[in-house]
Amino acid sequence: MSRNKRIIAAALLLSLLLTGCGAQSAQDAAEPTLIETPAPEIDYSAETSLLRLSEIMVKNRASLLDEDGAAHDWIELCNPTDAPVSLAGWALADKAGSGWALPEGTLAPGARLVVFASGKDRRGEELHTDFSLSAGETLRLISPHGLEADSLLLPETEADCSLVRGDDGSFHSTPWPTPGYDNSAEGYELCQSARSAEGPLVISEVMVANLLGSYASVGTADWVELRNISDQSVELSDYYLSDDRDDYLACRLPAGALAPGEYRVVTCGKDGGADLLLGLDDEREQLYLCSSDRVLDAVSLHDIPLDGSCGRLDGEGGFFYFAKATPGMANAGGFRRVSGAPVELTAGGCYDGVDSVEVSLSAAPGAVIRYTLDGSVPNEGSALYEGAISLSSTHVLRAVATEPGCLPSRALTQTYFINEGHNLPVVSLVLDDFSQFRRIYNHQIKHYEMPGSVALYEDGGSFSIGCGVTLSGATSLSLPKKNLSVRFRGAYGDKWLDYDVFGGGVTEFRSLTLRAGQDYYFSIIRNELCQNIALELSEHLLTQRSKFCALYVNGEYYGLYALKEKVTRQFYASTFGVSKDSVVMEEASVKPQDLFYQEVYSFAVSKSMADEANYAQLCSVLDIDSLVDWAVLEGYFANNDLLSGNVRFVNSSEGDGKWRLVFYDLDAALHRRELSFSNLYGDDRMRQQISQILRALLKNPAFKDKLLTRTAEALRGPLASEHVLQTADDMLALIEQERLRDFKHWKTAEQRFQNETAHMRAFLTDYDGPAIRALCSSLHLSQEERSLYFAEWLG
Repeated sequence: MSRNKRIIAAALLLSLLLTGCGAQSAQDAAEPTLIETPAPEIDYSAETSLLRLSEIMVKNRASLLDEDGAAHDWIELCNPTDAPVSLAGWALADKAGSGWALPEGTLAPGARLVVFASGKDRRGEELHTDFSLSAGETLRLISPHGLEADSLLLPETEADCSLVRGDDGSFHSTPWPTPGYDNSAEGYELCQSARSAEGPLVISEVMVANLLGSYASVGTADWVELRNISDQSVELSDYYLSDDRDDYLACRLPAGALAPGEYRVVTCGKDGGADLLLGLDDEREQLYLCSSDRVLDAVSLHDIPLDGSCGRLDGEGGFFYFAKATPGMANAGGFRRVSGAPVELTAGGCYDGVDSVEVSLSAAPGAVIRYTLDGSVPNEGSALYEGAISLSSTHVLRAVATEPGCLPSRALTQTYFINEGHNLPVVSLVLDDFSQFRRIYNHQIKHYEMPGSVALYEDGGSFSIGCGVTLSGATSLSLPKKNLSVRFRGAYGDKWLDYDVFGGGVTEFRSLTLRAGQDYYFSIIRNELCQNIALELSEHLLTQRSKFCALYVNGEYYGLYALKEKVTRQFYASTFGVSKDSVVMEEASVKPQDLFYQEVYSFAVSKSMADEANYAQLCSVLDIDSLVDWAVLEGYFANNDLLSGNVRFVNSSEGDGKWRLVFYDLDAALHRRELSFSNLYGDDRMRQQISQILRALLKNPAFKDKLLTRTAEALRGPLASEHVLQTADDMLALIEQERLRDFKHWKTAEQRFQNETAHMRAFLTDYDGPAIRALCSSLHLSQEERSLYFAEWLG
């Protein structure tokens, strides 16, 4: 009988004995009914509030090194109560089950405990769980009685960004981790101060975006400054620098002795000429200084300002940010953090039919905001933001926030177009130094990259992002209206533009082009018309997408431009789903040392393509469909500019590894019908390497059949002259309103435009038959071949 049953039975018997009365004696009484009462339940829920997950890092790369010099994920626990908490019985788990038990001990009120999630399973001076962390898992804190005291579904995060619990109990990501310290600016200062360097060498300063060439000693190379903090001379070649945590010994330092206290600057780059073959990422990565057997120093490189650096100060632990770098010298004037940029509460964009726009801003608590309305970068003398700014005409707003003890933020840039009345998307290009931009623009200075910002405002969306701006093009540079390129870098804010600029397809961009072209004072649309048709026809060609827009530079109107994808290795990589480093791009005329010359051109013109084995070999390295589509389009549009870099070849060592063609720069197309297809196959075109390849391939019956069949298919589809002509008329109608404003600004002759567009319409009207006859004549097709492929056009 259980203890509870014995207690109940004894109580009943005693009760009966004490009554001593009744009709029957006790022994005659009925057997009592025993009622089983459950043991009282103990409420252990209170213990679940004694400990909390307070900070977690899923991708530790350099924020905190363990006793082995390794960077592992880590978990911070805190005691939020006002009494000590015993750790006995508590556990951490990333899966269902009992988890990894914390060691015996006590956590004081408000104290924090850091545990490495390394898989090393240690409970010594450092704590290491027997598991590691991964995004998508749920981290759990288990109380001594098996209750879930806390948990977090781990999201994807940037490297060295921690997940911090806020006052409302939710977690947010921050680039300023504070393992073991209060999750605040003061906690970050204390955490960094405690990061002492082991030596003898330390990373003293790093510059990852030396784009302006402000430091003569290092040119425009990225660089790392090292310092010997020991009292003994150090041989540099005994040590290594790396940005790869899987290969700490990637780059051995150059030979040379470094005396105590001495600095040494080593330049870095992936091209020749640098001390180390090490390309530093200007957005976010890690840098490691190592001996042959361990990491001596590590720094997470992020938020480093343009023309600035990250490094150490004498007598201080951890790292600081510097507005100006000091290669080879002691650092000074550093800040622990970079202020967060202001946020616009009133979106930039086009406001029509309004009297004014009230623009409001916000920033972190305690931050001071200064702003300008002329496109210049705000400084300490700029206007102080004290409330909503009223704008009654178009202005560029730039604002900078400064938090106490922090480096000023990057500039927020937004443009407010007020009553401009554009029917096209509007692009706002803002240069940090507008006077410098005008000098470069007017004097045709190519390749000099100017820092700034670019924004697109259109129905249904917008973006504004920091960028570098250069002039682009060749012959067009001599024209009044010039082509411009924008490139996105981490040094300007974000390494990628993530926006669906052209509707479908690639949505991440490293660069874009603002194209005027050589046709801007003629018909305007030639290049974009041809490329849009190519996009309809072919998935084998690399062809730029585009959209017409109105361009402003620092608030000044610059006219009608085409915003386009920029033809780069990254463009090909994004389009075909390969890595940029795997891509090779070459321009005609290719040279004997070029890969396309060796793999394609030389083989095609020196071997008989009538031989099926040779043809098969060429098809294994050249995408024949790409070549065919390119030839059909170029011949149909009668492009007269096929000798220079307008003919481009690209391939990737990934995927099928085949060369493809780029359909590029058609400003010289649609001028002369007599050039239809003879621009490729005419006897006067034998200097063109691409024509030599095509002539060689036409000796193969299979290739010839493919080319002629594809031409007929194209003429039944996107290349039908009625369709091309309608597409041209639609484009001209779309840009008409902006064209008139553009012509007024650039003083372009209206009559010339009317003549050119009339000529282009005449070129395209009833063009199918003449185009086919030109092809048949250029290829010397027999009557039988003409009837077989093109009877419907030739009658």
